Amino acid sequence: MRFNSRNSESKDDASISLPSRDEIRVILNFNEEREVVALLGAGSMKKVIFFLAVVALLTGCTEPTVNFRTAEEIHDAITVGWNLGNSLEAYNGDETFGAGNTETELSWDNPRTEKALLERVRKSGFNAIRVPVRWYPHFKMEGEKLVVDPAWMARVQQIVDWCMEEDFFVILNTHHEKWLESHPFYADSTGVLDIERKLWTVIAERFKDYDDRLLFAGTNEVHIDGEWKTVSDEKREMQNVFNQTFVDAVRATGGNNAQRNLIVQTYYCDPVYNLQGFRVPEDSAKDHLLMEIHLYQPSTYSMVGIEKFWGAEYLEDILQEPLPDASNPVIAAQGLTKELMEMYFAGKRANKEETDEMRLEKLYADIAVSLKPFGLPVILGESGASRWIDMDAPDTERNSRIRESRAYYYEYLARTAKRNDFAIFVWDNGYLDAGEGNEHFGLFDRKDGERDDSLTISGLMKGSEETYKKK
Repeated sequence: MRFNSRNSESKDDASISLPSRDEIRVILNFNEEREVVALLGAGSMKKVIFFLAVVALLTGCTEPTVNFRTAEEIHDAITVGWNLGNSLEAYNGDETFGAGNTETELSWDNPRTEKALLERVRKSGFNAIRVPVRWYPHFKMEGEKLVVDPAWMARVQQIVDWCMEEDFFVILNTHHEKWLESHPFYADSTGVLDIERKLWTVIAERFKDYDDRLLFAGTNEVHIDGEWKTVSDEKREMQNVFNQTFVDAVRATGGNNAQRNLIVQTYYCDPVYNLQGFRVPEDSAKDHLLMEIHLYQPSTYSMVGIEKFWGAEYLEDILQEPLPDASNPVIAAQGLTKELMEMYFAGKRANKEETDEMRLEKLYADIAVSLKPFGLPVILGESGASRWIDMDAPDTERNSRIRESRAYYYEYLARTAKRNDFAIFVWDNGYLDAGEGNEHFGLFDRKDGERDDSLTISGLMKGSEETYKKK
């Protein structure tokens, strides 16, 4: 592009004359585009844009061109969120840089994400998406420079762009980064923090111009396998350091990232056992931080499955079920013996007046109280319950009540979260059938779109109509 003097005779559309003194005065004294157009005419808007660009270059301005909504405003605008789980964070075990390029997305038995899926999610009522991304082995170090595989970055950006086109709020994170998540130790910190800083610099630069509907989340569930209730101060402190490194790296890229809303985590994203020692990071931006927790509760229903029903209406269904098999790998992994399960159900039978709903409400209310001193809006980044029967299981009376109970649980979950001022995102890993194990959180059919769990989705949408209650 070139610019001409006021006396230029050029008719080239790429030529822009400098604004006159009177036009500059209008530009500097009016912030609204419509006011400038009214005073100068629509034909002068090219000069307005050009002049502002020149001013930015001469002053070294890297500030965002618009003011982002605060963290609280973004939080309050989220009605209900969904996780694109087991897709971009999937892993095929090959640590060769660029291994399969984007084919790792297929590693965990889900198809490539298509825009049609995101359109379906939006039409169902969700207005926010969390996009978990495993960046390693899609990056490598070249000397001191961190390089992300261009094909992988382009694929991540394509997903984000599709989400933005559907007007979602989007959370982009680093997920299952074992080089970081499994190393919350002072001894490893120099190398780990250097990579974290460089990775977030690359990500932030790539998405620097995106508007305030895009949020970044620094880590996922930092932890050592098998250890989460009794955690050392060192590990919790390293989570603080990971959070601060993330915030500093993103802010240093400037532009819209100077005030982008950023999400930091507690150790393991745990709000019950690991709040001790948590610190809010220092931030050059005011009111642009949120904190993230994960909750799959009660675990007896949502993760372990010794109960196939949930809710006061379904108590007798629960108590009439045969005692679960203690040799089941999922149950055994939790240390639940036959004797312990017998004690649990005896207690539930003896205290029928204390309902599942009451227990969930108390848990969430207690967590809300414990989080309040940090003063940050809360993102419930993962929640939900595994499926205990196949989507296509016969419509027996028992199966129908299990399905109805699950829909009711999701309804009550969303309502309880919002009553405690948590912006809720439900986990969906694409698995619609019960199968083995406890990782069957599918809501949407990603393969042919014909088996969406419309009953559970409807319950969730009903619960999400609840308004946020400020504590």
